[in-house]
Amino acid sequence: MAQNPDIRSYCNPYPPRHSQAAQTAKLTGEVYVEDKTGKVIDALIRSVRKGTIVEVTEVGLLAPVKGGPAKRRKLMAERFELIRERGGIVVELASGQRSVGKCASMILRGSEFIAKSGQMGNKKGRAGQPKIEVTAHEDDIMRGIWTSRRYKNDDERLVAIEKRTGRKFRRTWLWNRYRSPGGQETADKE
Repeated sequence: MAQNPDIRSYCNPYPPRHSQAAQTAKLTGEVYVEDKTGKVIDALIRSVRKGTIVEVTEVGLLAPVKGGPAKRRKLMAERFELIRERGGIVVELASGQRSVGKCASMILRGSEFIAKSGQMGNKKGRAGQPKIEVTAHEDDIMRGIWTSRRYKNDDERLVAIEKRTGRKFRRTWLWNRYRSPGGQETADKE
């Protein structure tokens, strides 16, 4: 008679891609969901016996969510080894790898996961203010006003630009586009 395998599933919520719901939908064993204390992984490791399968969606999720990359990689490797020392087998669902003979490649995948985890928000470029589009006519008006010595300060230049173009522009944007106002250099003279 075949015995059912002893499966422990570890869920470490890491939004948005690795949310609790997304992970638990893939996990098949008794689920241990990490909380803010970070102690659930210790309970999972204590429950591991020889032949226990510990499944995770990504090996990198064995690491805590908070902390620097070096610390997270170190803790991930330590937890991985603790599970193996107790006779457990780590299974990564994303790749289908098992820790039997594949330890180095799994640790490498986990390290790559940790390295990429801080870069999720940077895939689409810089967030924030949209790029400012100006016509050639507006550009001529702004350049003429910004570099004119007729105005005493930046505030007068900004008011004049708004009056002529009908649009407000940020002082910093104008400084970056046309350099120093009034045709003066900003470099300190020695």
